[in-house]
Amino acid sequence: MNKKLMAVLSVGVIASSFIGNTTMAHADEDVKEAQIQKEFNKNIIDNANELMKIIDNAEQTMNPEDIDKAIVAFIDMHKPLEPKDYIVHKNNDIYDQAFDKIFNTINKLEGTEKNNKIVSFHNQLTSQIKKGTGTFYKTYLFYINNTNQIPEIRDTLMKNVSDIQFIITSPPGMEAMNPDGSIKVPDAPSKEEIQRVIDEGRENKLAELEKSGEMEGKQENQESVKPEPIRSESVTYEKEGGMCYKITTFYADGVQEKKDKGEVPKMDYVYCGILDYVDYGGGNVKQEVPENWDYLVKEQNPESNLTLQYTVDKKGEKPYYYDSGIRVALNGTASYEQFKDILYQVSVKSKGYVVEDKGKMLVIVEGKPILVKDAKKEYSKEEIESIFKDFEKVDIRIMETRIGKSESLEERIVSKQAKNVKIADKSIELETNPIVKDERVLLPVEQIAKELGATVERKGDVLTLKKDNNVVVYKDKNDTISLNGRDVKIATSPEYKNDIFMAEIQEMIDIFGFDMLWDGETSTIQINNK
Repeated sequence: MNKKLMAVLSVGVIASSFIGNTTMAHADEDVKEAQIQKEFNKNIIDNANELMKIIDNAEQTMNPEDIDKAIVAFIDMHKPLEPKDYIVHKNNDIYDQAFDKIFNTINKLEGTEKNNKIVSFHNQLTSQIKKGTGTFYKTYLFYINNTNQIPEIRDTLMKNVSDIQFIITSPPGMEAMNPDGSIKVPDAPSKEEIQRVIDEGRENKLAELEKSGEMEGKQENQESVKPEPIRSESVTYEKEGGMCYKITTFYADGVQEKKDKGEVPKMDYVYCGILDYVDYGGGNVKQEVPENWDYLVKEQNPESNLTLQYTVDKKGEKPYYYDSGIRVALNGTASYEQFKDILYQVSVKSKGYVVEDKGKMLVIVEGKPILVKDAKKEYSKEEIESIFKDFEKVDIRIMETRIGKSESLEERIVSKQAKNVKIADKSIELETNPIVKDERVLLPVEQIAKELGATVERKGDVLTLKKDNNVVVYKDKNDTISLNGRDVKIATSPEYKNDIFMAEIQEMIDIFGFDMLWDGETSTIQINNK
């Protein structure tokens, strides 16, 4: 079957005819094509699964050479996916998972090595797009470009995007993709091609009816039935007077019916080669490319130890404030650019919405709008804090930085709201979140003790734990515990929270013969035998 016409049929444009009240089935050839396609799809998925093993290995080892191999494997995953053999790309399928693994692995690197790997990945995607291979490369290339906030590599990434802006159509014999990643329906087939497919389908259907004895009384009607028109559409982008327009042309039986023209959102101007706007990712967060990239390169106010910090759990028992690393002036004032940056971070963390235009930025957090303008050059500590006083969860403050200081295990556990504990090879979920009291972390001690094989006895405000020949005794609101009859002072007294006994567990862990470690990668508390 003609490839151009087959492409139209494969994306859901169905040629159908009617004999009496009976709907005509697809031609046998279509069925055969579908069977071949199904087998092809299975093979390329199997191929992708094999290549994913290389990517998984790089994620585990973090070795630069393994990461290079993973990038090549990712490219190879897509090489079988020519548009003429295209399978529908779904969110978070194996291709998205592979990209996320590689991109996250690269972002765990630091400094020049990280920058070089991002550029290498971006260059290889660009090269494949120029060759006309694959179908998903553009989606991932734009994502890397649009989420980049490393000034040193910005120009290289932008040049790559600029180089492939006008590669909209694919090489001869291959169907193109729309910028949103969907299949671009090719130019409508000719009337002759359409009629041939309809005739073939009619002949096949008539043969089936004749064989089954259902043809009586239908011959006289068959010539009077008109087939439904085959509809298709094509999409192009045009730049006009500094603006970008999407042109959609609709066809019926190969004849143009109408043409729609509409301006695209500024974030999609990239499809017309206009690079003033990019999407920084983070769900629905949109933001314009900053004009003054220099300020991002230089650390602001290096002599100051005050930074902008924020929380999205303001009313928690002890809310954790994330340190943005944005150093404000010594007098505690933040510039317009700094306030914009912290609002952007907050919007991503709180799943808010940001729209930036020249000289102003609108932020929607908790359904409330915040508008900042560059006409106001500075924001005081009091002004910033007053803006968020009525917010339920979000808060921004100017406080002394923690950067450069080692965070305690307690801070890391609580900031991650770690509820996962792994004891040997068994994973459990804590019945309540850990809490911090006097800079120490308190955990549900009864639950953990039972998982370690200890017996638990609670009498009033006294909790007794026994394992083998070891005995640990806690008392509510008492900073002394008993270890095998010996009194030991602890930093923080235990307490009940919703009838759950919360306490430090390090002493219990030690005397029962275990070590406790923190796995920052998975936000898991690991308890192992010594």
